[in-house]
Amino acid sequence: GLIGVIIGYQGAMQLKMFGADRFLADLVGISVTRELGPLIAAILISGRSGAAFAAEIGTMKVGEEISSLRSIGVDTMLFLIWPRMVAVMLAAPLLTMLCIVAAIAGGMAAGLATLDITVAGFVTALHEALPVKHLLVGLGKSVVFGMVIAIVGAFRGMQVSGGAEAVGRFTTSAVVTCILFVILLDAVFAIVLQTLGV
Repeated sequence: GLIGVIIGYQGAMQLKMFGADRFLADLVGISVTRELGPLIAAILISGRSGAAFAAEIGTMKVGEEISSLRSIGVDTMLFLIWPRMVAVMLAAPLLTMLCIVAAIAGGMAAGLATLDITVAGFVTALHEALPVKHLLVGLGKSVVFGMVIAIVGAFRGMQVSGGAEAVGRFTTSAVVTCILFVILLDAVFAIVLQTLGV
C-alpha cells in the first residue's frame, strides 16, 4: 500500500504541473500491475520462502536426512523440491494480487489527498487505462518469479555442507541470489514484452 502512496503522491505532483490529473490512475495502475506488484511480492517471497527452503533443506543435509532418503530410494527432487516449487508458484500470484490492490488503493488515497479527483473518477480512469493484459502480464511474471525463488532456495539448501554455520551462510546467500535473479528476470521480461508489443 505504501508503494502506491509514494507513486501516487510523486506522480500527482508531476502531473499537476501539466494539468494532467486524470492520468494518475494510468500511472499508478499500470506501473503497479505490470512491474512493482510482482517485483515487491517476489522480494517478500524471497525473504520468507527462499530463506526457509534453503534453511530447511540445508538442515536436513547437515543432519544427513537427505542421504537417508536417497538410501531408501526416495527421489529427493520429487519429494523435497517439487512440492515447494508448486506451492510458491500457486501462492505468488495471490500475494501479487494483494500487493496490486493495496498499492492501487494507496495511490488513489494519495491522489484524493493532493489532486482534485474523486473516487468515481479515479476508478473510471483506472478501468479505461488498465486492460486485462496488464494484469495477466503481472500475474504471469509472479508465477515465473515463484518458480525461480523455489529452485534457488532449494539449490542453496542442497549446497550446504559442514555444520549449522553453513546453513546460515547459505540461507543468506539464497535470499540475495533470489532477489538478484528476480530483478534480472524482470529486466528480461521488460525488454521481451516491449519488443513483442505486449
